[in-house]
Amino acid sequence: GLEGAIAKRKDSPYESRRTETWLKLKVKQRQEFVIAGYTDRSSGEAEIGSLLLGVHDDVGRLVYVGNVGAGWSAATAAKLLAQLRKLAADSPPFASKAVPKRGRWTTREAGIERWVEPKLVAEVEFSDWTPDGHIRHAKYLSLRSDLDTGGVVRERSITPPAAPPG
Repeated sequence: GLEGAIAKRKDSPYESRRTETWLKLKVKQRQEFVIAGYTDRSSGEAEIGSLLLGVHDDVGRLVYVGNVGAGWSAATAAKLLAQLRKLAADSPPFASKAVPKRGRWTTREAGIERWVEPKLVAEVEFSDWTPDGHIRHAKYLSLRSDLDTGGVVRERSITPPAAPPG
């Protein structure tokens, strides 16, 4: 449950300031998400601005869990846009049909979303989950054509059992 750890080179003296001998080791999580929509690039280029993501809850409903707007090249963003335009839908595929609202964790303006049929799965790296169940600091890694969208659920970490004494 930690964000990461701080490490220092063993052969360096302790200094209570930032130096090159201190390392910040961040914990990253990664999992697959259903692509439910996207936004266009704000620059107007024919590329993806961000992907709107979801997972299935305990009863199989697709729920919104945030977006990812980093991790791809211009070529990949253009290719994603071409693929997603073919899957265009009129309304959000989420169970609640509610459009994700602007809030503490979402800076995107409401109404700019473009919805798609939930047929593609993206693998995403992220730092953590917000209290309201959205991913933070997300980075796109790839499309996962080997996975069915129906099996995409929020993965839960499992604490390993304690080692036996001695």
